[in-house]
Amino acid sequence: MALPGVGVFPGENPEFIVRLLREAGFPVKAVWAQTKKQAIEIKEKLNLPYVTTFIRELVLNTEVDLVIIDSPPPTHQQICANALGGNRKTCSVYASRRAEYA
Repeated sequence: MALPGVGVFPGENPEFIVRLLREAGFPVKAVWAQTKKQAIEIKEKLNLPYVTTFIRELVLNTEVDLVIIDSPPPTHQQICANALGGNRKTCSVYASRRAEYA
């Protein structure tokens, strides 16, 4: 059984989370960026098939089955509302710098 296609709303280090997902075997299908400049840089640097600055475009992407949220907290409500409206699974990164404290 294939792993789900992943859409990522990254925080300050998109390279890190995309690398971890790829190492675990997850196909990263789309990444969100806050600005067009960031989107271009991320797409080229990480060799991604799809990068967008629009939350709704990422969660409605038909290749995205799982949404990882590691973006700034003010964006979480909008991302979750859109993801759940599109019947996507969501996963928010723990709210601690160290996993043992999460």
